[in-house]
Amino acid sequence: MSQSAEQLWLKLASAGIVEGDPVGASELESPWYVKVMMAFFGWLAAIFVLGFIGLGIAFVIDSKAASFFVGALMIASAFAIFRSQNKIFLEHFGFAVSLAGQVLILWSLFEHLSFGTTEFWGSVAVLQIFLAILMPSFVHRVFSSFSASLALMVAFTSLGAGSFIPGLLLAGCCWLWLNEFRFPAYIRDIQAIGYGIVLALIPAKGSLLFPYTNLFWHKLRGRSEMSFPFWLDELILSLVLVYLIWQLTIKYRDSISARIPGAILLATLALAAISFEAPGITVGIVILLLGFFHSNRVLQSLGVVSLLFYSSTYYYLLESTLLVKALTLLLLGLILLSARWSMRWILAEKRESNHAG
Repeated sequence: MSQSAEQLWLKLASAGIVEGDPVGASELESPWYVKVMMAFFGWLAAIFVLGFIGLGIAFVIDSKAASFFVGALMIASAFAIFRSQNKIFLEHFGFAVSLAGQVLILWSLFEHLSFGTTEFWGSVAVLQIFLAILMPSFVHRVFSSFSASLALMVAFTSLGAGSFIPGLLLAGCCWLWLNEFRFPAYIRDIQAIGYGIVLALIPAKGSLLFPYTNLFWHKLRGRSEMSFPFWLDELILSLVLVYLIWQLTIKYRDSISARIPGAILLATLALAAISFEAPGITVGIVILLLGFFHSNRVLQSLGVVSLLFYSSTYYYLLESTLLVKALTLLLLGLILLSARWSMRWILAEKRESNHAG
C-alpha cells in the first residue's frame, strides 16, 4: 500500500468508516483458463519432482522418524514457496509438496496410532487446523479447513458424539462469515477457511442421515460406549439459525418496524421445528442466508445445492410415510413463500413511507 493510500485509510479509520489494519493494493486477476493451465503445470512439475525425490529417499518410508522429519521439511518448503511469490504455478506446486509432506507425517503416526482410533483422527484435525491458520495460500486453507472438519467428524463419531459436529461446524462457519469484514487484512483467509468448513459441513450432515451406509466412520461408532440422541444435532443447528436471524435483525433494526422482529422470530421457530422432521434443512437455510447477506454467489449456490440435497435425502428416508414427507415439505414451502411475500409487502410499505416523508 502506498503512503497516500495508507494516510487515506487512517483518515477513514479515525472517522469510524473502516476498521482494522490497512488493506494492501488489490492485484489484477488472471483469466480462469490461465489459472487452470498454470495449476495443471504446477501439479505436473510437482509430480515429477516428488517422483525423483521419492526414488532418491525411498529408505525414508522404512523409518517413521525419518518420515516425520522429511514430511515436516517438505511442509516448511511449501510454506517458503507460498511466501516467495503469489503466483498460481508456485501456489499449486507448493500445495502438492505440502500434501506429500502431510502424507509422510501421517505415515509416521501409524507406528503409535492405528487408523481407526480417536487419537489418530484427532492428530489429523490438529495438523490441518495448524496448516489452515499458518499456510499463506487460499487453496491450501480451503483444503486444510475442509480436511480438519471431516477429521473432527470422524474423531467425534468414534467417541459416539458425531451428532455434535455439524452443529459446531455450522456455528463456526456462521461466526466467520458474520465477522468477515471486521478484519479487512484477513478477509481472504477468513473466506478460505469459511469455504472449507461449508464444503465439509454439507457431506458431514448428509452422512448422519444415512448412519448405516458403508462410510467407514460410521463403523467406528460401534466401538464407543457413549451415545447421544440424534435430535441433539438438530437442536444445535436450530440454535445457530436463531442466532443468525437475531444478528441480522440487529444489523437491520433501523430499516424495519418494531413489529417485524417478532414475526421473524415466529417464522424462524417454525422452520426450526420443521427441521426436526426434515433434517438438514436448517443447514441449507443458514448457508443461503449468509450468501445473501454478503452477496456471495458461491455461498448462495452452495446453499441451494444443500437444500436440494437435504430435501431429496429426506424424501427417501424410511422413517416416515411419503404422505407425511410430502406434507412436511409442503408446509416448509408455504412458510418460506409466506415469509417472502411478507418481506416484499413490508419493504414496499417502508419505501412508500420514506417517499411520503
